[in-house]
Parts: sequence; structure tokens; C-alpha cells
Amino acid sequence: MPKLEFRFAHPPANCIPGNRIRLKRFVCLNSTGSEQPVPTAVFAVDEQQKIERQIEFATRAAALVKDETTGQRFRSFAEELKRKLFRMMRRGEVRARAYELWEQAGRPTDRDLDFWLEAEREIEVEREERKGSGA
Repeated sequence: MPKLEFRFAHPPANCIPGNRIRLKRFVCLNSTGSEQPVPTAVFAVDEQQKIERQIEFATRAAALVKDETTGQRFRSFAEELKRKLFRMMRRGEVRARAYELWEQAGRPTDRDLDFWLEAEREIEVEREERKGSGA
């Protein structure tokens, strides 16, 4: 199972930043003052749910407003959020696939970009195959 790490701009108040392998990670101070890693996947899920709610609200607002210009702006905003959500989800897929490729290659150093690009290419090929088969 690949280890997932996510970047986020605002850590919880009791967290301090720390760097590991060019990815931002945070640790929280527990009640005894010792450090514990933050379950970063929770933050990504929260962000995804937040965007999904915003899409829902913008779509509802577009249907309710009488002014066509305002309705179009709400629809455009909803489409922009959908694209953002797609990119966010795709980034997670690429990250997981790149990690698999890296592990399969014996965890070499200084080839992170190679694995990332290969993962992007493989995912895009799979997506095109699914699109071509009508799935």
C-alpha cells in the first residue's frame, strides 16, 4: 500500500512544520507535549468535500437566480471547481502510481521526476483507453 502524503497551506494550530524529502509534513503536539504525525489524508478528504459542497452551492445558486449573467457566473464557477477537483484527484492517482514505480525500481535516488512523468503518462494512456472503449 503506497504511503500518501498531501500538501496543505494551513496546518492545525498545534502543529509545527518539518521537511522530509521535499514534501511538507506536520506533527502535532499531544497532551503530554510529545510529537505525533498528523493524518494528512484527512486534510485532503476535507478539502475535497469542501470543493464538492462549493460545486453544489454554486449549481443551486445558478438555478435559483433570475439574472442570466449572475447565473452564468455561478455555472462558470462550478465548472472551474469541477476542474480543480479533477486535478486534485488526478494528482493523488499520479502520486500513488509514481510511488509504486519508484518501489518497483528499487527506490533509486534522484529520479523522482522520471517516475512522476511515467506515472502521468500511464494514467493518461489508461484514461484514453477507457474513453475509447466507451467505459
